[in-house]
Amino acid sequence: MVAVLWLYTGAMQAAVEGPLRRLLPPQVVYSNDRSLLTPAHVRELWEETLPGRELTDQKLQLVIDKSFTVTLALMYEPRGRSLGGSGPLGVGGGGHGNGEAGTEPPARKYKLVGLARSMSDAAFVATVCDVAVSPVLQGRGVGKRLVRNLVTDMRSMGPSSFAVCARPASPPSPQAAEVDRAL
Repeated sequence: MVAVLWLYTGAMQAAVEGPLRRLLPPQVVYSNDRSLLTPAHVRELWEETLPGRELTDQKLQLVIDKSFTVTLALMYEPRGRSLGGSGPLGVGGGGHGNGEAGTEPPARKYKLVGLARSMSDAAFVATVCDVAVSPVLQGRGVGKRLVRNLVTDMRSMGPSSFAVCARPASPPSPQAAEVDRAL
């Protein structure tokens, strides 16, 4: 019985790291811990998703510091493998499964694959001002989860009205309706 279980587990691991990998949900950890966010993380994600911004370290640090709330989507380095792995994001799997929130040991490296942030007067109104998801993970529910978590955090901090601010140069996206429903 143990040998059969071991063979099945080995076959599943090989399948997960092989062609079936793209069929499985991404292993993403969600957090509102601003200390995990650095200007380098924001720059890397925004260069992929929100081009055309001047991305100096000083401006990016202000983005981090002045945001009312932030929600992060992170992919952690699998144990024993580097972020230069075989996956499309340079991450070869691992982390917490199926998009469930969790806590990772701080020694493990991670890649920022999604960011939602808001601005607010902290009393009446909060505005979702950026939602960015790595192109490889778009369409898999990461943005929806980021916005839901962000709205939950905003509600717990006082504001009772919410708005969404899109970049003027941004074309309407199919995900815009999802943001409206979350608010």
